[in-house]
Amino acid sequence: MKRRVLITLLTLFMVGGVLLSTQIQEHRGYFSPVFSPDGRHTYFLVRQTKGLVTGFGWEFFSPPAHVFVWSDRFTLQRMPFGGGETQVLATFASSPLENQRLRTYRGRAFTAPATLLRWTTDSVLEVKLRLSIPVQPSAEMHFVDTSWNESSGRLTSAGEWTQDWVAISGDDESRLFAEWELVTAPGQESFPCAVVGHHATSDDIRVLIESDACARVYPHGILTEHIVGRSRRADIERGRELTETHARLTTEAVASGMTEHEAALYVVDRMRELGYYSTPPQLVARSLGDEEAERLRSAGRLEPLFVIDEMQFTVGLFQDLERALDAPGTPVDKSMGQYVIHRDYPTSAALNAFLASGGSVFYVRRGPGRFEVQLTNR
Repeated sequence: MKRRVLITLLTLFMVGGVLLSTQIQEHRGYFSPVFSPDGRHTYFLVRQTKGLVTGFGWEFFSPPAHVFVWSDRFTLQRMPFGGGETQVLATFASSPLENQRLRTYRGRAFTAPATLLRWTTDSVLEVKLRLSIPVQPSAEMHFVDTSWNESSGRLTSAGEWTQDWVAISGDDESRLFAEWELVTAPGQESFPCAVVGHHATSDDIRVLIESDACARVYPHGILTEHIVGRSRRADIERGRELTETHARLTTEAVASGMTEHEAALYVVDRMRELGYYSTPPQLVARSLGDEEAERLRSAGRLEPLFVIDEMQFTVGLFQDLERALDAPGTPVDKSMGQYVIHRDYPTSAALNAFLASGGSVFYVRRGPGRFEVQLTNR
């Protein structure tokens, strides 16, 4: 009797858990907000999705949930930054997730899209969308790559979904206009629930548009503390400064009479000096006289010593090291990765092993010459 009661209770508990974990979910999210070139309007992508989610789907604790996507669609919208009516500019075809059965985890049950809005001219807004369908053995990638033409009031292409992969990365400067920055507020299931303006000087925020989910995520309203950590202003402004500085230095170098190759090397050095580029590991060689070399050898300190004949340099095994030996005292950028292994010479493997072990000072015999070589900035 007790056993039957226990089984009944356990069954009811499991059935109750399944019922509680079964939900009809409907989400509205805002993505990639940017200012118009004159700062008067805000453009953003809106995603509206509805589907059935069943199963616990807690990552690391349970199998993924079962998701059936009833509808999934993106639109491009615009609204005045100072407030006013929202206008739907373009509606894209239903996404490839629509009518699909997925196996995903809670928090991203409908998968998170990658999106980009970027002004390529004052009247052309680039639009990119990418979604993945989590299938085995690997996810299917689908994308939209088009543009909105402000002058004609239409998309430059149909905006259909294509099964392929498109690169979407970087921060568009159009998130910024004067002291204002456009930021999205995180919502539920990877759907940002609001577009918010953040003022860099006053730290004030202005909620431009929000979905009903914001009331659940932010019961006391969206506050500055929810937004400041999502600011990309510093990175965007540094990127802008880097680009402008690179262009200025290139112009100066070419104007001074440098060749294209000389100008490129000059710009890299100057950008490093200014702190825009990091300095890679460098090799610095020092020529040893016969007396110093013999003293080090006698003391057992001329180790490790790598004997490199000219043919190894000729076949290109140590191009960076050759440049360092040709110009003692001058830092030379170390080539990326390990030295190429040649079947006729064991030197590359031995030097690779030494450097991989953390070694930074070694010696080279090249013909009659002896050199101390130091690897710096590693």
